[in-house]
Amino acid sequence: MPNLIKLFTGTVITGNVSDKNELCLTDIKGNKVHFEVATQFIKKDNKVSGAVSILRDITERDSIKEALEKEKNNLYFLLNELPGYVSVYSKDLSIVFANKFLKKRFGEIDGKKCHEIFHGFTNCSEEPCNICPVLSVFETGAPLYSQRAQRDSSIYDVYDFPFTDSDDKKLVMEFGIDITEKKLAESKIIELNDTLRLLNKILRHDILNNLMVISANIEMLVTEDREKINKVFEYVQKSVILIYRIKELESLVSTGFELKNYDLKSILKEILKNYTGVKFRVDGNCIVLADDALSSVFDNIVRNAVIHGDTQGMDIKIKSIKDHCEIKFIDYGINIPEEIKNKLFEEGFAFGKNRGTGLGLFIAKKTLERYGGSISVEDNSPKGTTFILKLRKGEAKN
Repeated sequence: MPNLIKLFTGTVITGNVSDKNELCLTDIKGNKVHFEVATQFIKKDNKVSGAVSILRDITERDSIKEALEKEKNNLYFLLNELPGYVSVYSKDLSIVFANKFLKKRFGEIDGKKCHEIFHGFTNCSEEPCNICPVLSVFETGAPLYSQRAQRDSSIYDVYDFPFTDSDDKKLVMEFGIDITEKKLAESKIIELNDTLRLLNKILRHDILNNLMVISANIEMLVTEDREKINKVFEYVQKSVILIYRIKELESLVSTGFELKNYDLKSILKEILKNYTGVKFRVDGNCIVLADDALSSVFDNIVRNAVIHGDTQGMDIKIKSIKDHCEIKFIDYGINIPEEIKNKLFEEGFAFGKNRGTGLGLFIAKKTLERYGGSISVEDNSPKGTTFILKLRKGEAKN
């Protein structure tokens, strides 16, 4: 017990009493045991005649502390390797941890505060930003997202989280993801979409007008060869259909990135009024997440049933199921052969005497997938076809 005796006698000689003395002893099995030692003097006639030390086993506490420190080091190692900047702030906005990404982008970090690093303030005593997300997280304890242009001329998605260190110290951890290239790509896509719309507008307006003029003039030709005239009309009509398909393709690639709430019954009402010779029954309603291309999807399914399936009626059943909406288009026309069902949604696939371009259902499938939805097909008994669409549910307006 030399360590304990040394501590005890030292306390008596020096008169220094502390509750924070720690020592390590070895038990009879050879295991190291950590103790916290508290010492109290024994006095007689106002003279110190001895001291009593109380030992508290803190081995388990130290083991837990050591494990926490190890986990902390593992965490910081992981954060150091992330492909985005990570910084940890104390309440005075000092940076207590910065990963490699942050140091590489913004230089020396030690001893600086966030507004110095990200906004170039040279005086450490300057006030923080007017709306400081870090201070907001300290005040509310709630995570916060923002998008910021930082001093390195890059744009970041920034996430701030409340964070408690292993020493129970309240901190804020910030994670920044460089989205500059993504923003530039989005701008380029918008520019290309504008060009596509212009080209499509020229195609639809000018070429479609030319085809109408050709069609009108052919009717005035005097000829007994009606077969040739009908052939010309057939190809003019195919060209018109192709132009409308290109319009649908434009909606697939050029609509906005943000999905909005759409009322299914309202969309269907606008589409179905164009098919005056067909009897429709619509049952149910739902609000879904989509964009303007959804009406082209619905119109394509209805048009296929009328033109290619030769249906005289259609039931449209809408049902809300948990987090999505199911729409069934049930027609009573010509059945789709079983052997081609798995090809229906392939690009360019067409069949039947009134076959089209083979783009309609392909575009419909791609559009629904962009919404996070799906489309499938099955038989309707005793005749006809059922197309089943699933779309993510939106939020109804109050």
